[in-house]
Amino acid sequence: MRKFVIILLSFILLTPTCGMFSDEISFLVLSQKNKYHLGVAKQLKHTIIEQSLNLDDGTKPNIYLSHEVFEKSNSWAIVPILIDILNQLITPQTKWLLLCEANSVINLRKLLQRLSEEDEKQAVYLGYPLYDREATIIHHFAFFRNPSEFKYPFLKAGVAFSIPLLNRLVDRLLLSSTKHIVLPKAPTDFTIDPAHELALFIWNVDKNLILKPVPYLCSHHGPECAIYAREENIFCGNPISLDKVLFAVKTCEKYHKERLPLLLQTWARFTIHLRIFSDALDETIPTIATGVLNTEHGHCEKSMKILRMVLEEIQRNSTLKNIEFIVLADDDTLLSISSLSEYLGCFDKREYIYLGERYGYDLFSDDSGYSYITGGGGIVFDVKTIRKLVNSCSCASPSSPDDMIIASCLKSLEIEPIHSSLFHQARSKDYAPEILSRNAISFHKFWQIDPLEIYEWWFRKRDEEYYELNKQVLSDYKYLKNSCVTPSTTNNKIENKISHNVKHVEL
Repeated sequence: MRKFVIILLSFILLTPTCGMFSDEISFLVLSQKNKYHLGVAKQLKHTIIEQSLNLDDGTKPNIYLSHEVFEKSNSWAIVPILIDILNQLITPQTKWLLLCEANSVINLRKLLQRLSEEDEKQAVYLGYPLYDREATIIHHFAFFRNPSEFKYPFLKAGVAFSIPLLNRLVDRLLLSSTKHIVLPKAPTDFTIDPAHELALFIWNVDKNLILKPVPYLCSHHGPECAIYAREENIFCGNPISLDKVLFAVKTCEKYHKERLPLLLQTWARFTIHLRIFSDALDETIPTIATGVLNTEHGHCEKSMKILRMVLEEIQRNSTLKNIEFIVLADDDTLLSISSLSEYLGCFDKREYIYLGERYGYDLFSDDSGYSYITGGGGIVFDVKTIRKLVNSCSCASPSSPDDMIIASCLKSLEIEPIHSSLFHQARSKDYAPEILSRNAISFHKFWQIDPLEIYEWWFRKRDEEYYELNKQVLSDYKYLKNSCVTPSTTNNKIENKISHNVKHVEL
């Protein structure tokens, strides 16, 4: 009897109170090398470890930061590293792979309890489902007849994969490589949204494999949440003054009257250092002529010429002596100068800065593939990065894609892109509302929207407030635009007619 009691007590003591042991989950945090984002990822890792000590189940959680585990720069795209995940991160006792981002918030006890209630022996993946309100270019217009029918996971809310599912996906990848079977993939070689493309890959393997929504993986904080998505922080306590940022807009003559007035009525009026580069000189704007003929696509030669001209002016113009960052933007890019300036204060000035929204090209290839910052959402460089770029890079042709050529060159210089979900290559309506942050920095494209209304809704108030603060500090700049914060007739009209279909997201 005594022996039975001892065995029973041992069993009770060894059984986790939350249903699973900590080491039965392998956590993969999508992380980046730069000091700021690495700090956020390490803080998440530390928090999970700290929580595991309070569980006292005798095990340690397996937590991996993607940039540390995988040398490949394509780990953010997920599908290209599924084989590596299975080989390197999954142990015999692993029941679930938990994929999340550095800005995910995790309650380990609750997560273990809720996952213990799921059937880990089935091929399944769990998450918070997102869907497109309308067919969008960022998802290659997938399911254009009914885009809302296809669900894909919100990575920041966490995605749990059973090991049987992971095995099945890896088997398909291995089969395609050994038997020359065509691999299910996106319609192009471009990676834009890894969550959508992961879900599409799984769906193409087996159309019965669809994301299972669960209430404990959440888009925002709530009492049910084992994981919830947190906004990317832009307030690091050291905002960049507006006199340290130069904005370089690239345009062409045919858009001087169509697009530039919209920029000059919105974010451009709150800048201190603004340069508008075009194929034609127009002193009424004014524009700066690059001497490069306009091309319908690519614009590589134009962008490289702009960066060279900016660097030359910084070297000879004493009013630009404080410039630390250059923002290269299109003439149909909407920016928040306040969010951008706050966010830039988070980065270490000793690092090379090449910042914006990250896309990928040919990421299944170890040699030719690379990641790049998309031009439409705005590309942020520090001065030393531009100096290396213009001294080392050239365009294959004037119409080569500028953002891709820049990335390919910087890759050879071992300067990696820094991704932020606050920059957007497309319009706000092209994204699931849960993804959009009130700290958004940019949107792109004026097609089928009113840019004035979008700017009013997302950016204008904070930009005015930030400019007013900077104006008090930078009073020695004689050309500060004192009228910027005076509500204009245009602004009053906008306030009276914000369209009902422009969605404001509060996360």
